[in-house]
Amino acid sequence: MQLFLDKVVIGKFILSKKGNEYSNQAEIYPEFRGQGYGEALLLSAIKTASDLGIDYHEDTQSLSNAMSRIYDDLYDAGYITGAGGWWTLTDDGEDALNENINEDAQPITQRQLDALEVGIDRLFANLGIDIEFTRHFLDRVNDSRNQTQITIRELGVLFVKEYKRWGPRISGMKYDDEAVMTDLSSDINIPVVVNKDGDEKDLVAKTVMRKKKFRTPDPQLTVEDDDPCWDSHKQLGMKKKGGKQVPNCVPKESARHPQTPLTEQQQFMLQRGAWECAQLREAKMDPREAILTQAIQYLDKLAMSKTDKQDISGYAFDIVRSFNIKDIISARELAALYHEWKGTVRHGGVW
Repeated sequence: MQLFLDKVVIGKFILSKKGNEYSNQAEIYPEFRGQGYGEALLLSAIKTASDLGIDYHEDTQSLSNAMSRIYDDLYDAGYITGAGGWWTLTDDGEDALNENINEDAQPITQRQLDALEVGIDRLFANLGIDIEFTRHFLDRVNDSRNQTQITIRELGVLFVKEYKRWGPRISGMKYDDEAVMTDLSSDINIPVVVNKDGDEKDLVAKTVMRKKKFRTPDPQLTVEDDDPCWDSHKQLGMKKKGGKQVPNCVPKESARHPQTPLTEQQQFMLQRGAWECAQLREAKMDPREAILTQAIQYLDKLAMSKTDKQDISGYAFDIVRSFNIKDIISARELAALYHEWKGTVRHGGVW
């Protein structure tokens, strides 16, 4: 992602992947430093990560003193929220971003498309799918026939919507199956096909075009702003995330009426726990015991947090869903295990 000032590139943000590790690097070019552009770059980077459905964490290993001060300034100004290097934008932060960054649409570069692929690969990996873009895709995304330049953010938002609305349907597509992803809010259409790549399943984005009322003989996976949840989920009220009210999507077969909404701190706690859970899955041959221990610890943190309480079964439901551990334990089983653990601890035993 590049930061422009009067159509001149003044900085960059790079998201890269090496093995199972993701890293990011933010930089303002030397001749433009000390002029306040670092704030716009970091705000845009955090916003882009959110649009792609991934968590943003500052790279503490290569973090300069200057960038560290910018994080502190953004936090003190109320533009970002979080802890431990994990950040999300507040409403004031989005307003500041819109005021400070030049949003004139620029042609998408190969580097930007590669960074987007890394981000959505991480998201769609939950479905056992790897995203690929053809060479033709880059040519067509910058084609004048789109009338209005397609932006990297629009593409990211489209893929996140598709994941939320049609995730199970996409996961169930067979080799050589074709479909068209269509976002009615941006009129962007992306024909895709499922290819076999060794033991992996690739979802290949063949081309892209901005066109109203796009017609195709292939199945059309349509999304819009009114489609916040997977087809297998339904919305039950709203919840707070990153300083915003967002749809509360729960499985249709196990939907419960939301009790006390989770606070922003609790939402952050769940995001952190989900990330740690994913690391345990990657690091251990049989992570079940470690994941159960982690889930109980986070359940206890939620139960002991200083806020209006909901019952343990509600918190257990949130943890099983956020940590994506339904294959290991159900919410009801986790709640029962927590009560067993709590009773043992209360009586001085070892669990």
